[in-house]
Amino acid sequence: MPRKRRCALVVLGFILPITAQSLSLSESLELSLKENFDVSISKQQADSFYFDIMEKNSAFDWGLLGTSEYTDKTDEALSTILSATRERNWNSKLSLTKKFLWGTQIEAAVGVTRSDSNLASLSVNPSWDTTLTFGLKHPFLQNFFGYSDRNTVLVAELKSNASDKDSLRNIEVTLSNVEKSYWLTVYSIKNLEIKKESLQRAVDLLVSHEKKIKSGLIEETQLLMTRAHMEIQQSQVKQAQKEMAAARASFLALFKKGLSDDFIPEDELDFEEYAIPNMQDALERAQSKRMDLISSKLSLEETQTALSLSKNKLLPQLDIVAKVTGNGLDRSIDNGLGESVEYTFPTYVVGVEFTVPLNNRFDRAAFHKAHASRISAEEIYLKNLQKVRQDLNTSHESLIRSQQIVHSSEKVEQLQERKLKLEQDNFKRGRSSTDRVIDFQEDLLEAQGAALDAILQYQFALIDWHLAQGDYLDQKNIEMKFQR
Repeated sequence: MPRKRRCALVVLGFILPITAQSLSLSESLELSLKENFDVSISKQQADSFYFDIMEKNSAFDWGLLGTSEYTDKTDEALSTILSATRERNWNSKLSLTKKFLWGTQIEAAVGVTRSDSNLASLSVNPSWDTTLTFGLKHPFLQNFFGYSDRNTVLVAELKSNASDKDSLRNIEVTLSNVEKSYWLTVYSIKNLEIKKESLQRAVDLLVSHEKKIKSGLIEETQLLMTRAHMEIQQSQVKQAQKEMAAARASFLALFKKGLSDDFIPEDELDFEEYAIPNMQDALERAQSKRMDLISSKLSLEETQTALSLSKNKLLPQLDIVAKVTGNGLDRSIDNGLGESVEYTFPTYVVGVEFTVPLNNRFDRAAFHKAHASRISAEEIYLKNLQKVRQDLNTSHESLIRSQQIVHSSEKVEQLQERKLKLEQDNFKRGRSSTDRVIDFQEDLLEAQGAALDAILQYQFALIDWHLAQGDYLDQKNIEMKFQR
């Protein structure tokens, strides 16, 4: 968790202790995984596709079905010497079904019918008619040995895996934006310090001029020049304060909660040269690490599977069915069930079920849509592969140039510091002018700002480089796992 750092606020000569939240970059990224809206949304989107797998696998769940009905039927008498017939039946059935991955469906069912009638011709009245049935159905042609069922699940799994990769990529990009915002906040604080240092130099120059004008050593125009220079520096300090407040607000807006408004970034914006690998190694790494590229490859595989699945559905349905039923009939339900279990009076059924849609426009349309989706997925994959190459080329060039700019800007800053120091010494000895010292101060301020901006841009380029390779999370030692 973020640590607390004791700080002090100086107001009118009094020191007021305050407690500010010290926050490192690693703590910011850790907090983002819990308190960032985009990260939470990405996780939920991945979960929604995962449960599609459960939905498709539900086709292989055991099914239990029970029915029960009572009928009371009275028929009009056929002659004056016969009374009206009345039949009362209570039918109940309990069946257990199961489909397997290879397409076979099995069923076990128990049926009981209680009959009671006023017909004298019935030998068993009232009676218990019982059945015990075992049956199976196996597909050929369409869904041959469970081809469609298995591939329906496979399509859902591929979609879920692709969604996971997309979510990981979104999280990776989100965390990189958090890091950029963190460094921008550090930059704004350091930029304010530079502006304050420049203001202090302007104040010191003004104080020395105010002393010299009393002694008549300088003209009033030089004093006015230094005052104007100081006002400009004050304005730049206020602008830097405004930019710092905006950077802090933007950083805080990345979190739902858990971060104090008075946080203090702990890490420094420093330059540490990165050993850039060659482009071939980077491309090979990107092909195995870029989540968006892997996702598009999984989507291509998913559309190919869906195309094969839709092609199989164009075939007619041809199912082999087989069933054996044990029948029982007795005044006692126990005896009736006993006859069914012993298969004393069995019924055997073997046959085929053949279905051919005459137009089949629904499945034909689905096939053409699947074919178009597969072509589109292939184009998307090739497009993403091209984008990976472009990202690597762009970020590679940017990183190299950023390193060179940092080295150059640091040298310029050092030279400007030396130049200003020598000119200030010359000014004290009366060998320089006010406008020259002011110009040199502004040159140093510009060089310091350029050096700081170069380091910030280098950090951004390094982040983009790792994003282009797809190893940003690895570089930050972040391992993402979806809890399911």
